[in-house]
Amino acid sequence: MGLREGARHFLLVSALGANRKSRVFYSRVKGEVEDAIRALPYRSVTIVRPSLLLGERAELRLGEQIGKLFAGVVPKKYKPVEGSAVAGALVRAATEDQAGVRIIESKEIA
Repeated sequence: MGLREGARHFLLVSALGANRKSRVFYSRVKGEVEDAIRALPYRSVTIVRPSLLLGERAELRLGEQIGKLFAGVVPKKYKPVEGSAVAGALVRAATEDQAGVRIIESKEIA
């Protein structure tokens, strides 16, 4: 459902460190997407910026496995989060339906 169909709230899963001015390609693209979504005339925009996402996957991702090993020693800002926790944050944001732009950082998700 989009604006034409009456949607008022856009919810986006982005990434920790998203910034259109970043030198890191992934973070820069995520930042550009965020900016493009903010420019749309939705009443509410919620952007969730998780760190490393944890959860069941069909394939093995070595980087994620390594990230899990260090999860206990990294600052809270960078701690991996479960995909189900991200989904929960999105559901809460959709239910609250605050007007304006809301950014939920990774440390606020868990």
